[in-house]
Amino acid sequence: QIKKAWKYFDGFVDLTDEVKLAFERSKAPDGENHGYVSPGMERFDGRTPELRHAYNICKLQDKFLPEQQLPGFSRHINSLVDDFNELGRFILKALAISLDAPPSFFTDKHSFMLSDDRFNLTTLRMLFYPPVEDQDHGRSFIRCGAHADYCTFTLLAQDSEGGLEVKLRGSDKWERVGHLPGALFINCGETMAIWTDQFYHALV
Repeated sequence: QIKKAWKYFDGFVDLTDEVKLAFERSKAPDGENHGYVSPGMERFDGRTPELRHAYNICKLQDKFLPEQQLPGFSRHINSLVDDFNELGRFILKALAISLDAPPSFFTDKHSFMLSDDRFNLTTLRMLFYPPVEDQDHGRSFIRCGAHADYCTFTLLAQDSEGGLEVKLRGSDKWERVGHLPGALFINCGETMAIWTDQFYHALV
């Protein structure tokens, strides 16, 4: 499912800029965090452009997705979302039980995960890091700036290229997260850290 989604996104990145920008995040209804983000638009430190293509998916209807340009994309993404929602609820229950809380403690607070409801704050985020051309060497840009996710947790799938690094609790050293085929990396965010009084720490 995930590999097929990557192939679809590769196809989206190969579309013309004019087509991609028609799905730009700035065009999302009501200022929602949905849509395409072109390279250089995001800057976690407020200064340095970040070289990647991103597509934030918060709305699942065909009209908000490039279904016409990529036939089958919408159906596949909806199926992938169903799988991620099921896994997400399982993890939320496990986290609650680990804290001696009722299994529904966290799931009750995630009723609208990747739904079309306006209360949905969950995002399926697809990323593509383009090759760096020779003429780009030495330019001031990064792939992704240091940050902690603000959510409950992130499920992250990497391909064989990898690249993710984290700082473990109490350490200033960057540790590389290796690639394990078929594995998902679970990264707790700031919301979970607040809810658990830092028992589950938000990684940077």
